[in-house]
Amino acid sequence: MRLVLFVEGTTGSALQALWGEEIPKQLGLLPFDRVVGFTKGHLVAMSNENMKLKHRTSTILVGFDQLLARELDKKTFDCAVVAWDLVPAWDSGSDASACRWKETLLLYEGLARSKVVPEVWSDRARDRLEELRSRAEPSHRSRLPQPAPQTVLGVCMDPEFEGWLLSEAGVKSALGLNPLKK
Repeated sequence: MRLVLFVEGTTGSALQALWGEEIPKQLGLLPFDRVVGFTKGHLVAMSNENMKLKHRTSTILVGFDQLLARELDKKTFDCAVVAWDLVPAWDSGSDASACRWKETLLLYEGLARSKVVPEVWSDRARDRLEELRSRAEPSHRSRLPQPAPQTVLGVCMDPEFEGWLLSEAGVKSALGLNPLKK
């Protein structure tokens, strides 16, 4: 199974090693085939284009679905893991608060409606969206989703991890990934 991690934020060689190799190793997982960085703007742009949602603005013209399609064209893979955090909320132009459930639904809605990703990917996103919407409560799931061919697994994270990166250069130095120049 070839897995590609799409992670919100920058992904230089140091963060490629952290996200693609070290974190999976610490979790007992296989490394990702590659790590692709994106911004919250990619997700918002996909929402704008595919769903015409109110209060959504973005300076990024490429939606996340277009980014996914481009990466599939570069080198095919089986499953995309998409990791983003709650801050800022997608709907930063309104009074809506950050909501993991809402953002996860927005990811799958955008992919399900996409006309640029291969049809099997949007079909699988639609299936996942239906499963999510069928729950009585967001936490009522029968099992954890597993990587499968032509699927996207969304991982919406609490911003605690990002809080460690208040001094990104310091964290990189502490991890031996990009020592600070003295």
